[in-house]
Formats: sequence, structure tokens, C-alpha cells
Amino acid sequence: MHAAKAVNRLSAGTANYSGVGPGGEPEFTQADIAQAVGQVKDRAGQLLVMRKWADLTDAAAEGELKRLLLWKVVDQLAAPEKWRIRVPGTLQRMIAAAIEEAINPLVCKDCNGKGTILKKGESGIESVTCSRCAGKGRVDPTERERAKKCEMAWATYGKTWDKRYESILRLITGLITQSLYEIKEALG
Repeated sequence: MHAAKAVNRLSAGTANYSGVGPGGEPEFTQADIAQAVGQVKDRAGQLLVMRKWADLTDAAAEGELKRLLLWKVVDQLAAPEKWRIRVPGTLQRMIAAAIEEAINPLVCKDCNGKGTILKKGESGIESVTCSRCAGKGRVDPTERERAKKCEMAWATYGKTWDKRYESILRLITGLITQSLYEIKEALG
């Protein structure tokens, strides 16, 4: 079972089916999945996975997630690279925007998130890779959209903060990937 699909079963609206799945694949209970999520070493990664796939929108958990990520960004990125931050709240706004981008990517409007579109070809209708999203099914926001989400002037964002934002986004997506790997390992 894919780890993200397993975590999705922890959301409130999901039914619990026990037993054996198709092809002899074990069907995990919600308790099994919760235990696997609990074994994720990094609390921020754990919270990101729960937010993305289990609809964790609790205000306390959201506050904890943002505090943990702020510590990580300062320790791993801002301090070592000597970022000069003149406007209070800059990192917090960038972290919030990066969380949203990682959790809720923009679906490609051309292929409706499928990664392929149907086109009329020489041999009839054929499925081809979507040129807008290159088959990913999602599109990244423009730099101007990112600047707006970070509540920053475009000139300031483009001059200094765009690469820093990408570093924050990579840190967050890396936490999600590592957490899913640990959940998969825990589920066996």
C-alpha cells in the first residue's frame, strides 16, 4: 500500500475496512497506520503528512508545525547562509506560503491533473503528454504569485528572496518525502 493512501485513511470521513485486500495485500487498520505515522522521527514531517493526507487542520497542530519549520529554516538555511531579514514576519509568511504550495499544488488546467491530454493524430485520437505541465499534472505558481503569497513586493522577492523561498520549499517537500518513506517502512 502506498504510504500516502494509508495516511489518507486516518481522515475523519474514511471507513475502516479490516482484513486482506486484493491479491493478498494486507489491509492496515487505522491503528496500524497511526502507529506508523507516530514512528516518523521528525515531528514537522509527521505534521506535514497528516495535514496533506489526513486533513489535520487543528489550530494547535498548525501553530506547532509553523514553529518547528521556523526553527529548521533558521538553523539549516538562514543562519548558515547569513540571510539578512529586515521586515519582521518575513520567514513566517514564506513558510506559510511554502507549506500551502507543498500541500495543495496547483492542478494543471490543460490536462485537469492527469498529465496527458487527448489530441487528434494521424491514426485518430491519441493520448499525449501535456505540454503545459510536462506530464506532472500540476503547475508551479509563477514567481509573481509566490511573491504575492509571501506578501512581498515583486522587485524585492525577485532580487533576493526567490532562491530562498525555493530552499524553504525544498526543505518542506524533503520532510514530506522522508516521512512517507518512514511510514512505508513502518508498515512493512
